[in-house]
Amino acid sequence: MLTLNDLVLRYPAMANLIPERFAILQSDSVLVMGLDDGRWGVSPYGLYDPAQAALIAHEATISDALAGDDSGLSNAPATRTDVNDVQVEFAEGIWNKLPYQEADLYSTAYGQAYVRYRRIFFAGPRIA
Repeated sequence: MLTLNDLVLRYPAMANLIPERFAILQSDSVLVMGLDDGRWGVSPYGLYDPAQAALIAHEATISDALAGDDSGLSNAPATRTDVNDVQVEFAEGIWNKLPYQEADLYSTAYGQAYVRYRRIFFAGPRIA
């Protein structure tokens, strides 16, 4: 079972996450991932804990659960951003091709890691 210390070792930006909030996010992640960690591979190559860490970090990031300046990423993909003289623009085409269930997961690097781990063991639709 993933612990808060394991999460912080994997993702140092989660150091400000309080244990009570971690417990809530962990129980939420079990609803998404299921209780059977064997579905995510057999130890020592199982991906349940890394995938759960990525999902918890994603949820913490988009829900502003961190008590500091580490949070606040947009939970929707930006297609164009202007800051002073710098302009960042992303191709919109990729966002139209994402399944609606995964669109929010692509808004953070943590969510993208979770999708990558999930795709290693699951193909097509699945029931949690």
